[in-house]
Formats: sequence, C-alpha cells, structure tokens
Amino acid sequence: MLKTIERLMFRMVLTVMGMAACAAPGYGSIVISAGTPTVNTGQTFDLNVSISGVSDLFSWQFDLGFDHTLLTANSITEGPFLKSGGGSTNYGAGTINNTTGKITNTFDTLTGGPGTGVNGAGVLAIVNFTAGASTGISTISLSNIFLTDSNFNTLPNTPQNGSVTIQSGVPEPTTLALFSAALLLGLLHKIRS
Repeated sequence: MLKTIERLMFRMVLTVMGMAACAAPGYGSIVISAGTPTVNTGQTFDLNVSISGVSDLFSWQFDLGFDHTLLTANSITEGPFLKSGGGSTNYGAGTINNTTGKITNTFDTLTGGPGTGVNGAGVLAIVNFTAGASTGISTISLSNIFLTDSNFNTLPNTPQNGSVTIQSGVPEPTTLALFSAALLLGLLHKIRS
C-alpha cells in the first residue's frame, strides 16, 4: 500500500512539473534575423528583418549595421507582423547613416487593438538597399535589440546576423541563348560540309 501511494505521489509531481513546463512562456526561443540575399552590382533590393518563436510581442526596436562601401540604404519600412493581430502601430524608421553603415533607433509599438501582442513569426521591417559597383559580402548586423510583451516585460531573444553577397552584374547567358548559339553553329558546320 505504501509503495502504491509513493508511486501515485511521484506521478502527481511529474504531472504538475510537466504542466508547469507547458505553461511557461517560450523565452529564449525568440530569434530576430536578417536575410542573406545574393544580388548583382548596382541592383536595388529589399532585405527583411524577421522574427520567429515569439509570444505576445507588443513592441520592438533594433539597430542595423552594413558595409557602407558595398551597400547604400535607401529606406526602411514597417513590416506587416506587428499589425497582424489587428491593432494599429506607431512606427519609427530611425536614422539611416550611409557614411558609417548604420541604421539606428528603428522601432514599432502597438497603439490600438486587442491589448495583447502578436504571436508566431513574420517580418518586422523591410530595408531597401542598392548594391554598389564592387563585388563582395556585407555582413548585416543586428544590435541594440529590445522586445517587450503587452505587460512591458523584456523578451529575451537571439539575434541572427545576415549577409548580402554582391556578384558581378554581368548577366548569365540563358538556356535559350545557349541553345540558339549551338543551333547556329550546327547549321554553319552543316553548310560548310
């Protein structure tokens, strides 16, 4: 009888511990990341700054660094994620400094809606860049990151820096062009024979 009670108590403790683990917020699993596109020299393109694994995100802020010898930042616009819960937002694009390769104090916060933050994954902001004339790789670094929930608690997160690979703007020959050239060479060879 005593062994049965001990087993029952052990099972109850395990059950309570399992329920507590399930109810705990997923802090530490939040990732904020920059993309890793490959572009051509002179190309204008968008780079997404995204978040994943978040619960109750109410506001965010970050700074973004890039290699100013390879890239020029044109603008940074609000992504759709924070508004995805149906609320309105107060977005600040921050300050772009192409001399130092920094975008500072970009932020967004919910100002109206259901009173709670949003969950899941999505795009926080979209940075529009123009690649320079040189090839190379620019690191896209995220720093000064602050995320808060609807109770203004800080949400721990893991930044994941990105990169932009800039390749020569000379277009690759297409399959059709290669096929046409081979066909033409074949015809020339047949005519000479």
